[in-house]
Amino acid sequence: TVKQYTPTSKGKQKIVNGYVQAIFKDPEDRMWIATRNGIQVLNTPDSSFVDLNTYLKIEGLPEFRNVRMRKIIADSKKNIWICCDNGLYKIDRGTKQVTTFLNQNNSKSISDNVVNDIIERKDGKFWMSTVNGLNLYDPATGSFDHYFNDPTDLNTLSSNMATCLLLDRDDDLWV
Repeated sequence: TVKQYTPTSKGKQKIVNGYVQAIFKDPEDRMWIATRNGIQVLNTPDSSFVDLNTYLKIEGLPEFRNVRMRKIIADSKKNIWICCDNGLYKIDRGTKQVTTFLNQNNSKSISDNVVNDIIERKDGKFWMSTVNGLNLYDPATGSFDHYFNDPTDLNTLSSNMATCLLLDRDDDLWV
């Protein structure tokens, strides 16, 4: 069965914008729909949508309005990670804390605020692709390692623009 949700649907069965940029199914089997006008969560029993901020009730969570959404994932600890053009956001559902990762023009921060993709390694570290390189984040230390293109070294990224990531069964990264 195909069910269509549009900005012109009736009542709470409408999405805020017809341009869907990311879809994510959370650990509670709720569908998150990310558009340029924010993120909504689909309540499956009655097919109604609720705004993310209303759903989570977490102080400090941005509304993500007029922001290009890239990817949403849940990690092995059920934290939610949101990649967008305004940085990277980690939502700890247990403590209701939001951590924002932005480029601070130093080696300890993420290399760019436009974060395209994120993937968790088996050891709990995270790979992130940005428009300015690849990042490896270690939650234990809170630090980032950066990987960039070096035209003189064939063993580096072919471009600093990294979009999609995949970890294979051996935990090898494909960019």
